Parts: sequence; C-alpha cells; structure tokens
Amino acid sequence: MDVYEHLELSLFMLTRKMIPTISVIVPVYNTEKYLQCCIDSILSQTFTDFELLLISDGSTDSSGMICDEYAAKDNRINVFHKKNGGVSSARNVGLDNAKGEWVIFVDADDYLCEESLECLLNGSCADLVVGGYIRIHRSTGKAYSFPPDNKIVHIRVGNDLPENWVDAYLFTPWCKLFKRKKIEDKKLRFSQDLFYGEDTDFVIKYVIGIDVIQFISKPVYYYCYNEARAEKYVFKTKDLKKVVDCMFHNFDLLSQRTGMSFTKLRDTLLHDYCSLYLDGLLKIQNYKEFLSETKSYNYKNCVFRTNAIKNKMIIWLLKYCPRLFYSCIRLHKKLS
Repeated sequence: MDVYEHLELSLFMLTRKMIPTISVIVPVYNTEKYLQCCIDSILSQTFTDFELLLISDGSTDSSGMICDEYAAKDNRINVFHKKNGGVSSARNVGLDNAKGEWVIFVDADDYLCEESLECLLNGSCADLVVGGYIRIHRSTGKAYSFPPDNKIVHIRVGNDLPENWVDAYLFTPWCKLFKRKKIEDKKLRFSQDLFYGEDTDFVIKYVIGIDVIQFISKPVYYYCYNEARAEKYVFKTKDLKKVVDCMFHNFDLLSQRTGMSFTKLRDTLLHDYCSLYLDGLLKIQNYKEFLSETKSYNYKNCVFRTNAIKNKMIIWLLKYCPRLFYSCIRLHKKLS
C-alpha cells in the first residue's frame, strides 16, 4: 500500500469514526423544570457512541440557555435555536441535521433508563426496535409499566402483529430506534399540517415502509405526564377532518401490507379525535363561531362512536338545537 492509499484509508476510517451510531433528537420548548433530568439521563447512558441534538423551539424560559450550557461541556451535543414552530418542526430540524445510523426521539420532559440505548441496539437487526416504557403521573407519583413481550414481527400479509400492540407501542415516536436511512429513503418527516396525531402519522408511515420490527420487553423510557388532554388541545372542524382523513389513509395502507383490518382500532381513534373536537367546541365563547363550527361538523362521515348516553345527547343537541346547547353550557359555567 503506497502513501496515498494509506492516507485515503486513514481519512475514510476517521470519517467513519465521526459518524455516531445513534442520533438522539430532543425538541425543547419551555421545559426548564425537567430539561436537566432529561439531558442527564441521555449523557449517563451505558452506550456512549451517540450525538445529542437539542432543538430549542423558541423557548421563552431558560431552556435554550440550559441547552447551550450542556453543549459547552460535551462535544456530543449540538444545539439548534429556532423560532417557535411546534414539536413537528423541531423534530424535523433534528432529522435534517442527524448523522447517526439510528435515530431515537426523546421528549424534553421525559427521560431514559440508564441502559436504554444499549438495550435497543441489541435488536438492531430489525428496521424498527421498540422497547417498553413506564408511565409516571407527576402529581401523584404513580407509575405503570408497559413492557411488550420479546417478539420479532415481519410486516407482511399474515403477520402476527397484535392489534392492541399497534395502539400501545406504535402511536408515539419515543422508546424506539428508527433506521435513519429508511427515514431518508422515504423522505419522511413529521407533518406540520396536523394539529394532533402527527406522532402516529410518522410512526405508521415508517412501519408501512419497513419489513421487520423487534419488540423488547425491557422498559427503556419514562413517559411523564400531568396535564389533562382536554386542557391542552382545542380542536376545530378543519383539524378534525385532517387528522381523521390522515388516520384512515394510513390504516388503509397498513391493512394492505398486513392483511389486518384494524377496525376496532380505527373506531377507538375516531372516538378519541371526536372527543377532542367536542372538548374544544365547549370552550368557544363566541356564539357565531360556535354555530359555524357546529354547522361545519360532518356528522354523517365522521360518526361519534360511543355508547355513552351523555355523548349521544350532546351530538343530538349540536345537530338539531345548537342554540339550546350553547345556552346550557354558558349557564353551567356561570353556576359552577
């Protein structure tokens, strides 16, 4: 080997060494209270060949400063500051700048188990590696573990993917390792047009384009929550239509790949989305806006599937007596 060949080989090996095995993407928005715990859990991983991309999405608290302070101490950390555009745009910035062979998403108010990356990499013969997670309620401290069985699933007609596993493990981007090449080959990004359900949209589209999923039973992720869903999301008709259309389209494609109908899961999601819509509708203060929303709601094509008498009465009133319903809601709020 002459000197030029040796130089080329050395440069190749150096470049190869600079490519991390895993890119950890963390969207950050006003999470100063929990951010240090999140970052510390990543930096203390037993597997160390990773890059950490912190995307400060226009935070107005000290979150951006915390990110910069950590980056100054560890050269594996890259910080990106951007105007606030939502979690999808922040994750997309992370994907645009990721260099790792694998990608994992972590929310800034959650954290990883110490051996998370190492455990997930043990299943790296698959296209998607899914670990278990622990759900913690911040206010009460109650924790619930959701570990799947150790299982390899081939995405094809006649596969043995349990429908309840799709709901439990394939609706969120966290606690998973994605192959970055698969993401880039499909030009896959998080939709910024969806008001809700963009996580599920991304994961299901990814699953449709792969062949093998490896589930591992060990919990690798701590999902922390304390905010009521109805207080966070305010749906309107256009939001509902987008997310429902997207959901049905994705599950049609997944059904073609797997031969499964996912009927029960579709109904559950439809119920969930419509519930969010109704929660948002009840928060509208202006009667004209309220009436416009009730007239826009397509009761025929987006049926509110529920056995609850209360919800059936709400739908009936919205459809036939919106003024009466609006008046009752206003009166209830005044008296409560």
